[in-house]
Amino acid sequence: MTRKTKILQVLPSLNVEDVPHSRIQLAKFLVQSGYDSYVLSNGGNMTETLEKAGVKHFNLPVHKKDLFLENPFSVIKRKIRPHSCALPHTHIACL
Repeated sequence: MTRKTKILQVLPSLNVEDVPHSRIQLAKFLVQSGYDSYVLSNGGNMTETLEKAGVKHFNLPVHKKDLFLENPFSVIKRKIRPHSCALPHTHIACL
């Protein structure tokens, strides 16, 4: 049995006006291609669209700078550790 590769995108939010459409398309494409696709964001009006497409969403206020008073990688790692994502991809400037 082969394990699926798990890919995580970290985005500030999932509001139509805030996130490039290509990020939503990428998350959906990954699922269609047989990968486990994860998005960690503050959520937004595109969250349900992603979840219906099979993308797993983690809600974390990564759009706030005060979240990152401690090491930002530690905060994210604690949130996604149980899912063992192999390839993180971020669009958060402070990372």
